[in-house]
Amino acid sequence: MKKTILKSVSATVLLGILMASCKSSHSSIGNNKSNTATMITLTTADTHKDITAKKGQKIQIMLRNPGDGGYQFDEVTIDRSLLFLDSHTHAAPPNNGMVGNFGTDTWIFSTVATGKTSIKITASRSWEKDKTPSEIFAADINIQ
Repeated sequence: MKKTILKSVSATVLLGILMASCKSSHSSIGNNKSNTATMITLTTADTHKDITAKKGQKIQIMLRNPGDGGYQFDEVTIDRSLLFLDSHTHAAPPNNGMVGNFGTDTWIFSTVATGKTSIKITASRSWEKDKTPSEIFAADINIQ
């Protein structure tokens, strides 16, 4: 009987210690001032909107690749003193037989200073040198 009570008390104490350590490590994540805020994800639905971000925050833009019309994305237009392009990746579409799906392109930016700027993403056809590129995405960014 003493062994059963001792095992129950030991298990309860151990469980309490584990729960307390999980709670304290979880709460420190949210209170860590060096953590940046969550990433802002934008799509074509956010075109021409005013976006507010914090310095050090990441901005992700996900757009359908316009390759079905022969278009290719141009270099992104940004103020490099306020935004840094961390990456630009292309994800191929699933092999589901859908015609005209050229996948998704994703850009990730870091906000590096406070101020107001814009992000502009255009696409053009390589053989149409005299035409203005098509605007695919544009947004004004207020970095605080």
